[in-house]
Amino acid sequence: MERQATALIGRCYAGLDAAGLREEALRRLRRVLSVDAAFFATVDPMTLLFTSAAADEPLGAASPLFLENEFGREDVNKFAALAESADPVASLDRATRGHRVASARYREIMGPSASATSCVRLLSPRTGAGGCCACTGRTPRRASMPGRST
Repeated sequence: MERQATALIGRCYAGLDAAGLREEALRRLRRVLSVDAAFFATVDPMTLLFTSAAADEPLGAASPLFLENEFGREDVNKFAALAESADPVASLDRATRGHRVASARYREIMGPSASATSCVRLLSPRTGAGGCCACTGRTPRRASMPGRST
């Protein structure tokens, strides 16, 4: 797992354009995580503001709500908090100790819309060249499938 994480981080420094970085990073993430849908953004390393973003359905339809949650209110696993953390990867279940309703993101976006039942967020190391962040999710029909986990 550590080798895959190192390889993924390395791609963030490879000089790829935003679309190429998204494709490469998500391909590598799908090797280590069960992912049905992903939100992926490149970020300015100083401000952590998104410089580009793309989302798979059903997350795409909820993107404005996710952005409001990220920049407009308190919640767990904010990308800015991950940037300051020793571990830049966090799951909703770990952050809420299994009580997802403790997260405004889950209560107000994920749960009611059933756009995703679980979420793993990660932030690449910040560098002068920028970074990337991703939120991967399991959709309701796939999250409970035997042999698949988040």
